[in-house]
Amino acid sequence: LFYLAMLLGPLAVLATSATQFQSGLAMATQAVGQSGDEELGARAAEVLDRTRRELYRMLAESELDRDDATGDTVGTWDEDEDDVTDGEIIDD
Repeated sequence: LFYLAMLLGPLAVLATSATQFQSGLAMATQAVGQSGDEELGARAAEVLDRTRRELYRMLAESELDRDDATGDTVGTWDEDEDDVTDGEIIDD
């Protein structure tokens, strides 16, 4: 049980930090919405959109770094592949 607590300790801290971050972000977003200032709301929406994109970019880069470090190539794309998949291109 002690070892389990030692392993889960950092995860608990991370989960607490994430919860506090989400709570703080929700409160700030609510405050901007309650201000009634449309220009402020538009600026906040732009900030949130940029932040969301940057967080996903950081996550993708972290996964690539991890794959490079471990040599994992599962799910990677090989430029020589000729597979074609139907899909929709969404501009980001």
